[in-house]
Amino acid sequence: MAESHRFFAMQPLPITCSFHHPLMILLCTLLLSFVHPTNSQINTNWFCGTSATDASLKCGTACPTGSGCPLGQYCFSGINSCSTTTSSSSRYCGTNLEDANAKCGVACPTGKGCPFGQACFLNTICNAWNAGGSTSSSSSSTTASTGTIKTFGHAAVEETFQNIKDVINTKLFLYETPGMQWLPSTVYRFDGFFDGLQLMYKQGVNGKKIYMGGNDPDCPHCHMYGLVNIAAFLAQAMKETIRYDACDENSWDRVGDKKMYPIANACGQLGQSYQDYHCKEDERFMECEVDINMSINAVTHAKWWGAPGPLFCGPKTQYPHTGYWDFSYECNNQWANPPESCDVYEGQKGGKHIDDAPYANAAGRTDVEGCCWWGRGVIQTSGVCNFGKLNYFLGKRAHDEGRESRYPDIDFCKDPEAICANGNYKELKWIAGFFYWVDQVQPYESDGWIYLDELRKFVDGGMEGDAFINSVSGIVNRGCHNPPCGTGELDGGPDRAANFFKILKEMTFAWVDVAPPATPPPTRMPTPLPTLNPTKEPTDPPYPLPTPRPISPPPTSPPTSLPTPSPTVQSLVKEESRFIEYKCGDGVEAGPQTYIDVIFAYELHNELDTAASDALKEAKKLMLD
Repeated sequence: MAESHRFFAMQPLPITCSFHHPLMILLCTLLLSFVHPTNSQINTNWFCGTSATDASLKCGTACPTGSGCPLGQYCFSGINSCSTTTSSSSRYCGTNLEDANAKCGVACPTGKGCPFGQACFLNTICNAWNAGGSTSSSSSSTTASTGTIKTFGHAAVEETFQNIKDVINTKLFLYETPGMQWLPSTVYRFDGFFDGLQLMYKQGVNGKKIYMGGNDPDCPHCHMYGLVNIAAFLAQAMKETIRYDACDENSWDRVGDKKMYPIANACGQLGQSYQDYHCKEDERFMECEVDINMSINAVTHAKWWGAPGPLFCGPKTQYPHTGYWDFSYECNNQWANPPESCDVYEGQKGGKHIDDAPYANAAGRTDVEGCCWWGRGVIQTSGVCNFGKLNYFLGKRAHDEGRESRYPDIDFCKDPEAICANGNYKELKWIAGFFYWVDQVQPYESDGWIYLDELRKFVDGGMEGDAFINSVSGIVNRGCHNPPCGTGELDGGPDRAANFFKILKEMTFAWVDVAPPATPPPTRMPTPLPTLNPTKEPTDPPYPLPTPRPISPPPTSPPTSLPTPSPTVQSLVKEESRFIEYKCGDGVEAGPQTYIDVIFAYELHNELDTAASDALKEAKKLMLD
């Protein structure tokens, strides 16, 4: 059990199931049914989920007494991001967190009352956006409609990130510990991110730079394009590496009849083969050659109980076949003969390499020869093409061939592990990720879906929905914007979307109107109807005809449920019909057998004290009396 869970005689303590081993979870669950903590032992950071990660992301059902979770879920402690001290105004219903963030529909301040098939999520962005865009960061707070940034363009992007520096280090760049706590990353920090960002938008690589939204002083909202672009990048990084506090790719694909982690995951996971990730035909000259004798060990790995050891590669002469990692193995066994200990990596609590027989990965590999191209860096740069391009533009090959090189002493084709292991260039883990972004994501176009166009549409449309970020996640994780594609289903889509909206929430103070307001905002009460005492001379309508409202991302309130009324009202023509143009104050002369069409325009406000149909009837009565 986790260190914080202890038993004391005569005073039962709350117990939660913070284990990965299925048998331990079962035993712990059975034990929960016999333990009844006192009121003084109620906890505010215990939540239900299928795993600790699931509980942290959903912030769904609280279990302050250690019990009461839905069927198939368990109670996990230390879910600090879901503490029930969170303001109830941030709790909204949805099928998942990104659905709740996108819709901001049904509020659930008590944690209950959601429609069938939905759950209540605590840490949504709805409390900030629905309150008119008000939010706060470590150094500023304002509404989304005005913003408080004092610069524009590239400088506004830098200013925004500087304002949330502390937020990034303490709330966004978090990793999950073996004790299932979320703590600030030790590998990824703001300073490294910001240094890499400045380099990649000011200098770039081979003419390719991070898109910051432009530097046009006549476009006061264009910095938002840059912020959303970088937020999409960070959302992937938080899923790929930051949450594991790892630079090297972790072994995470469980396959086979034993549902274990193949050692051959180093060659590729989810059926992929990293050494076969070639460049396009006209760029083949840049890629690395596969050296079957290369032998490399990763320097980082996952840290949960029983987590697989670091990936490694080597020739078949060194590893004739590879087995699997048994994550449920109790390696600290001093009573075994001979005694066993957990010594594969520092801090290991469980697990063991089992190599008594070949065990294939999802692609059928049972060796690690030539398999040194796993993901590295903040966005998990992988494959012979990507490492080859790094070397061609930034590394030793650029220097050897007479081109400008930032890292002339690093051969990324012979030592791809330099991204994670070279202590002299700590920004490399960020540079590698940014380079992938400018090379593969920003220029992406396929079947009419163009990344930069879709980015601008998302911002201009009020930053609503998760279609944009889901497509971006598909590009990063599967190479296409509409997975499943050639490499399979999108992995971790909900996590990536939740990361994205979490970042956007922290930058709300930097949002401004995409277009300047064309008309004053509508009053809360509808404009009074025409007076009963018309003037002698015709007058202009008391207010102008409605104009389209400017887009002000994020939206300040959920969409009204009232149906949009027709802009005109007409009576039916029965006999002799004639058209009369009417202005307020005019009288209408008509014979008893004459039927006329009355056409008028009106302005509909967001809030009505009476039904629209009743208001129209009253207007008609006033006009014809």
